[in-house]
Amino acid sequence: MEFRQKELTQAIAAVRQAAIFCHQIRKEKRIRSMTKADGSPVTNADLGSQALIVQKLREMYASDPVMAEETADYSDFLDAAFSGELMDDLQKAGGVFLSVNDIVESINRGLSESTEPGPSWRDRYWVIDPIDGTKGYLKSGQYAIALGLIEKGQVTVAALACPEFSVPCMADTGLVLFAVRGGGAYTTPLFRAAAAEPLKVSNRSGTDLLKMCESLNHSPTGTSAKVADALNVPDSQIDKMDSQAKYAAVACGVADIYLRLPTSSTYREAIWDHAAGALIVEEAGGKVSNIYGKSLAWNDDRSWQDNHRFPRPDGIVVTNAVIHDMVIEAIRTVLQGSGENA
Repeated sequence: MEFRQKELTQAIAAVRQAAIFCHQIRKEKRIRSMTKADGSPVTNADLGSQALIVQKLREMYASDPVMAEETADYSDFLDAAFSGELMDDLQKAGGVFLSVNDIVESINRGLSESTEPGPSWRDRYWVIDPIDGTKGYLKSGQYAIALGLIEKGQVTVAALACPEFSVPCMADTGLVLFAVRGGGAYTTPLFRAAAAEPLKVSNRSGTDLLKMCESLNHSPTGTSAKVADALNVPDSQIDKMDSQAKYAAVACGVADIYLRLPTSSTYREAIWDHAAGALIVEEAGGKVSNIYGKSLAWNDDRSWQDNHRFPRPDGIVVTNAVIHDMVIEAIRTVLQGSGENA
C-alpha cells in the first residue's frame, strides 16, 4: 500500500475529523437544518464537515481540484448565533478558521459558478460528500462522510467514515473504512485507536439465502422488490438505510447486494455518493457496475460543473462479485417484463 500512502493517510485523517465533528453535533442535539434550492436538506454539520475536509486536503494538496456536494453563500452566515456556534464547533474539532470568510472560502474551494479548474483536473481531483445521507443524519439513522481521489478516470484512494455503522463480529459502533486501488480494503474504529483489519465481502452464492440493502428514498420499491423476489431474497433479508453505509455493509460481508435502480429517465447519480464506497467494495473483493454490468465512468468530456453526475441514469449494482452476473440478469428480466429497456 505504499502507492498513494500519503494521500490515504490524509484522507483517513480528514474523514475521521469530520465524522467526529458531525457525531458530536448530533449527540448534543444541536443540528441546524436549512433547505437547499433543490428541496433537499443541508445542516450546520454538512457545511462544517466540508470546510474541515477541504482544509485538511489543502494542508498537503493545495493545487488539487476538489469537487464537493455543498456550496455556501455569505448570506447563510448572517445569523451571528449560527455562525458563532459553527466557528466554535470547528475550532473545537481542530479546524483553523479565523473568520466566517475563511469558512465560506473552504466550503467553496475557491470556486464560483463561473470558474473551474484548468483542463488538468481530469487527471486528478478529490470528491467529497461531507454528509452522505443527511436525511438519515437528521432522524438518527445511518450517515457517512465520504472522500475519494479520482485519477485519470479511476478512483484510486477512498476513505469512508460511518459513525453509526457496526458489524456483528466487531465490538465498535462507528468505523472508518478505507482502500487504495490494488492495495485491499481495511477498517478501523472511528472513536478509538486500533490496528486496521482487512475487509472481505461474503462468499454467499445463488444457493444461499442472500442479504440485500437498498436506499430508503432512491430505489423504486416495486422494481427492487421484483428483483429481490427473482433472487429469492425475502423481505426479512432486505435492509433499508441511508448513505454509503450500504457500501460498508457489502464490503464487510453483512450484505451481498446493494441496488440503486434508476428512479426516472432523467435522474443521474452524483459521483460523491459512490466514489469512496465503490473502491472499498472492489478492494474487498466485490464488484460494482451499472445495471448493464458495465464499469462506472468517473470522468468524461463534460465541464467541471456537470461532471459531478454520471452521464446516464443507468443505476448502480454492488455485489460480492460471486452473484454479480446473476443479479444483472435478474434486473434485466424484471425491467424487460415491465416494458423498460435493460
